[in-house]
Amino acid sequence: GRVVMPTARQDSLVVTQVDPTACQTVMSAHQVVSTGRKIVSAACQDVSAACQDVPAARQDAPSEAGGADDAVVAKADTVVPYVPRVSLLTCSPGVEVWQQYGHTAIRYEDAERDIDVVFNYGLFDFGTPHFIWRFCLGHTDYVVGVETYEVFRREYAGRGSSITRQTLALTAVEAERFWNLITLNCRPENRTYRYNFLYKNCSTMARDILYRSLVGRSVSVARTDSVTFRTILHRHNEAYPWVSFGIDLLLGAKADRLVTHDLQEFCPDELERSFAQA
Repeated sequence: GRVVMPTARQDSLVVTQVDPTACQTVMSAHQVVSTGRKIVSAACQDVSAACQDVPAARQDAPSEAGGADDAVVAKADTVVPYVPRVSLLTCSPGVEVWQQYGHTAIRYEDAERDIDVVFNYGLFDFGTPHFIWRFCLGHTDYVVGVETYEVFRREYAGRGSSITRQTLALTAVEAERFWNLITLNCRPENRTYRYNFLYKNCSTMARDILYRSLVGRSVSVARTDSVTFRTILHRHNEAYPWVSFGIDLLLGAKADRLVTHDLQEFCPDELERSFAQA
């Protein structure tokens, strides 16, 4: 720290003009320090170059329709906008303390600009003094960063984690709004946030920016279940009794209150479950 939604709808013409500053943001976000991670700078340059090649507008030829009396009625230009693909990625748990609950990230693919990157709210500096203790207390600063999908895939495959992909039904406007929001978030002055184990982590941060990308609609999740934080936590760390004991001790009684799906989504597989029922 971790659904498949309907096929994306198509909207009217959207003129996509990528702000060069946003592209530079993607490159600068690669400077984030993470555990054992090196972002491939050449891949970032490819993303930046691809962004500069975006045409100012996309236009298709107008179509015509004939009536029963053979009179030709000219129709307005019909344009089917290209929609970049935005997906929620859920990674299965690993063995380290910070891996035991899985991980959530967002994949952005734009074939027209040759972009295939992953935005990741789970980056941190493991060299921070007393990291494990601060992690459990929620006193750790995390950052959002970006890397190519292939680099991300190899890293999680290397630790034995699977990656589940859920493609989201965003419109062209919403996909562009997501791109603008996430690249703004990746700027050096915006990318750091104070991590909280239950309320503000890689899963909730990814969910929230996706919800903010929606235009004129909201998300309804068909879940009415209530469980405790402790139930969810024990499901993931039952094989690690000392970790389980430490988390129980630190969270105390608040871990025993019943919470609905929105608070359960601190856990990546619970967010995946909610998106599957959205």
